[in-house]
Amino acid sequence: MSQVLFQQLVPLLVKCKDCEESLKFQQGLLVDFLAFPQKFIDLLQQCTQEHAKEIPRFLLQLVSSAPLLDNSPALLNVIETNPFKHLTHLSLKLLPGNDVEIKKFLAGCLKCSKAQVQYQQQHEQQKKDLEMLHQRNIHQLQNRVSELEAANKDLTERKYKGDSTVRELKAKLSAVEEELQRTKQEVLSLRRENSTLDAECHEKEKHINQLQTKVAVLEQEIKDKDQLVLRTKEAFDTIQEQKV
Repeated sequence: MSQVLFQQLVPLLVKCKDCEESLKFQQGLLVDFLAFPQKFIDLLQQCTQEHAKEIPRFLLQLVSSAPLLDNSPALLNVIETNPFKHLTHLSLKLLPGNDVEIKKFLAGCLKCSKAQVQYQQQHEQQKKDLEMLHQRNIHQLQNRVSELEAANKDLTERKYKGDSTVRELKAKLSAVEEELQRTKQEVLSLRRENSTLDAECHEKEKHINQLQTKVAVLEQEIKDKDQLVLRTKEAFDTIQEQKV
């Protein structure tokens, strides 16, 4: 905004480009006509920045021949100080403006002021809208954080319960595995015992078969002997009958 105001003020300071050539020649300036306003603003800003220092490097000096500021011409000097001397970077002669120029300048200032007020109002409204949006976003985020914290608490409780259940199941599984190992050992022992019993049973069956065979042989021998005794008796009886 200050640059715009100053650019409107430039016609009062430098009337034309031909005057600029004379000004550049008289004061040894290196800037061109278009860059002059911004360069002058830069010098003014340096003076403002140095103003609060005990020994400012840049000074802004207003020199007037009249004891009081009136319509008399005045000089505005931009001075750089150093321990050796004061260097005047720029010296501008300030002349009173006519009514047309003053009114035109004031109209420009009023226009810029209105634009600045409008911009400030828009800025304040945008700032207010952004603050409301920010507050709404904060409220939404806080609600979301509360929801997430509640969900996290619920998940944490579920995790603790799940961990407890897992520990219980692991303990039960360990007990079942131990019981399974004992059962396997018992099954293995029973299988070995069953195998031994099977072998013993097989041997006993073999022995029984042998005894049954032996009994059959003995029974046959007894039967043969009975028949022999019977035949012998019959023969004896026949002999006895013949003797009689």
